[in-house]
Amino acid sequence: MNMLRLEPSLEDSFAIEVYWGDEYWKAVPKALFLRALKTFRVNDLTSLNNAWNDWQLRAARQEALRLLGIKNRSSQDLSEKLRHKGYDPAAIFNAVQEMQQQGYIDDLDSARMMIRKMCAKGYGAHRMVATLKQKGIWHPSLHQEIMNVEPQALEKALHRLRGKKDPMALFRSLQRLGFDQSKIRSSLQYLSNQDI
Repeated sequence: MNMLRLEPSLEDSFAIEVYWGDEYWKAVPKALFLRALKTFRVNDLTSLNNAWNDWQLRAARQEALRLLGIKNRSSQDLSEKLRHKGYDPAAIFNAVQEMQQQGYIDDLDSARMMIRKMCAKGYGAHRMVATLKQKGIWHPSLHQEIMNVEPQALEKALHRLRGKKDPMALFRSLQRLGFDQSKIRSSLQYLSNQDI
């Protein structure tokens, strides 16, 4: 009679190698597999594989809901969190897609919220775009929104940096915040004309 056999993985201390009798199945994350094993009713490798895939999808969905209950996440962020927890790529893809279809994830809405937050912090367009790209939620349709809020962001940045008297130090600070050189020059020129 074939039996399930588990052995520690030599390559990954967080994984175990699973065998059905003498036949190797695969290496899986130890914590996930031991949790899943409680629900398995298997009598061969095919039923083990099907049970594992079904369990992965259900568990990935539950974990996605739990993570989204903590805070709003982009689809890329959620995928990374699930991958870090050890879920299979297919289970991650299906769970994230389901969360999007149910309206729990809206990358465009998340991007708009981030734009408002970055504007309030006084970040320029270059920094906003770079941050959105890094988070995996950049979309070209957001460009106009960023251009619309950038003047407010520049005002906030200038207000925040009002203690800097050296124009070059102010210029560099605004550049680090992501503002375009031409906009910085025109703002500094306007400010210098106001002081006269």
